[in-house]
Amino acid sequence: MLTKTKNSFWRKRRESLYEQEVAQILYKITSKNNLAFFSLSYCQLSTRGENLKIFLTFFHPEKNHPELLKLINKEYSPLIKKEMAKSKKFSRIPNIIFLYDRSLEESNELKKIFKKLVWETEK
Repeated sequence: MLTKTKNSFWRKRRESLYEQEVAQILYKITSKNNLAFFSLSYCQLSTRGENLKIFLTFFHPEKNHPELLKLINKEYSPLIKKEMAKSKKFSRIPNIIFLYDRSLEESNELKKIFKKLVWETEK
């Protein structure tokens, strides 16, 4: 049981380090290439450390997110891996997969539902 918590601690630590490094690299890329505004929400590292899922939140909901994610995954993921390898902070560079984080939209939907419930109960 102790080894499981120890392993999850180190995995969380590596996730944090990857998140910091990827955020810095993404900032450089977005400033150079004039990409849509987005924010890195969080990262998930697979148990063996071979895949890193990076969840992005976009600031313009009317934009077409699947196309932007395809562009980022196809063109900028290899560039990010190359920049991470140059930094020599990591012994192993995982496959990077960018995904859309829906948590902001879901929380806004929940707020609307709660407001509607409060409004109905006050009637």
